[in-house]
Amino acid sequence: MLARTNYADRGWRDNLAASGSSLPGRVGDVVIPPDTTPPTVTINKAAAQSDPTSSSPILFDVVFSEPVTGFTAADISFTGSTAGTLAASITGTGPTYTVSVTGMSITGNVVASIPAAVVIDLAGNPNTVATFTDKTVAWVQPVVGTDDGKMDFSLVSQSGLFVLLDDF
Repeated sequence: MLARTNYADRGWRDNLAASGSSLPGRVGDVVIPPDTTPPTVTINKAAAQSDPTSSSPILFDVVFSEPVTGFTAADISFTGSTAGTLAASITGTGPTYTVSVTGMSITGNVVASIPAAVVIDLAGNPNTVATFTDKTVAWVQPVVGTDDGKMDFSLVSQSGLFVLLDDF
């Protein structure tokens, strides 16, 4: 018979008891040490993400070393970004997520990162700061034009309104 007990300070303990039959090996307590390893995380621009781009949203892949809980859009840091007031949304579960970034309004960089201690693994260990290979995407303000020969170019203001300059 095997009974499992979790001791918060000493880990899991399996209590083996011979229930009238002969068990090979030792009968007694087997101690399994607690999980104290923090989850690691990587964040990179998504494989299919164009760079530079003028399309929204910009996508990033996030992979934790193990399933975590509590990962929300508020956990994404945009420190170093220069493309406007950015917002994130997150899809995924367990160890794998996709971050979608919107709010780009001026030409600049979108830099996404994940600080330490924003999520925990199933044992309650907080994550380490995210590592990356490429966590920056250049966003280029879209230029809208027509082929009627009258419009030279258009500008997108920081408020998101289009200003059309035309030859009259």
